[in-house]
Amino acid sequence: KYLTKIMAESLGIEVLAGKVYRSMEETDTPPHFPGPYFVKPRFGAASEGVTPDSLQDEWTGAREQIALLLEQGKECLVEQGIVRTDITVPVLGGAPPFVLPCMEEISEESHGISTFLQKRLFEKKRQRIVLEDMDLCSSIQEEVRKLLTAVKPFDYMRADFRLNEARDRFYLLEFNICCNLGSYAAVSQAADYVGIPHASLIEHIVGYSLHRQT
Repeated sequence: KYLTKIMAESLGIEVLAGKVYRSMEETDTPPHFPGPYFVKPRFGAASEGVTPDSLQDEWTGAREQIALLLEQGKECLVEQGIVRTDITVPVLGGAPPFVLPCMEEISEESHGISTFLQKRLFEKKRQRIVLEDMDLCSSIQEEVRKLLTAVKPFDYMRADFRLNEARDRFYLLEFNICCNLGSYAAVSQAADYVGIPHASLIEHIVGYSLHRQT
């Protein structure tokens, strides 16, 4: 996740400020940015390690969350926290790649946090809809196309952004080139929205991958 920030900034893509913490000794020095702070594992998927307590207004609370993750053997990434909505943009491999519609992730948790339990479907309190603001969607898709100049080869992928409360700025969080392909997942839902059923989606991904590697 942190390397994504470095790469994205080199491409002119806006990201949230962040700092990596590998030990409690390092937490004696707060990040260079003000709170609130969002604490999550540096590595992992499906919002592993993310709970409603991941967002902390003060550094004291953030250090407690870092300690919990470090005890589990997980390096931490602390980001500048914002009241948020997550936007995910699936992309299908091709020449050129096919950028699918932007999907808006709406969570009932405080500050719109999408937790591990929600991502694993142990808790509901979360829904995914197509982003209705076409101008905003087009702007985000353009940033995805910038990302695609550096992320290749791939057969399919998903880029995740965070949208601020005013809905006038967005920040790349990470990308995933082996994300969930279940029928309930963002890739499948976005594909279905443009008329690609789940079976055809899987057929395209497998077929393109085999063609690409021959």
